[in-house]
Amino acid sequence: MVINNHIVNPGVAQYDGCHKIYIPTDGQELQFIKDINEMGASNQLVRIHSADELRDMYINSCGLRFIQRVFYGPSGPEYENIIPQCAFVVENEDGAYFDEEAAAAAFQEV
Repeated sequence: MVINNHIVNPGVAQYDGCHKIYIPTDGQELQFIKDINEMGASNQLVRIHSADELRDMYINSCGLRFIQRVFYGPSGPEYENIIPQCAFVVENEDGAYFDEEAAAAAFQEV
């Protein structure tokens, strides 16, 4: 799938139930799952079957939402923004709002 112009293939994601969504780098799923299990109950391991599922998780998260890809290097995990925190927030004269339509368009199946 393509998320915000990044090609990703998440079979799983870590979701804190609020706004933090992490996906593993291809080929590093086992290390990712091991790390989540060691973190404890506040971090949920979620199976991802489609871009629609990940999109809905993202859209229904709180306003601080983000998606990051996790890489495991020699010094430990490193993170890449797939969708930065507070992306798709638009400010106008009435204040700020989340542009759900633009956010939804960022998720595509390939």
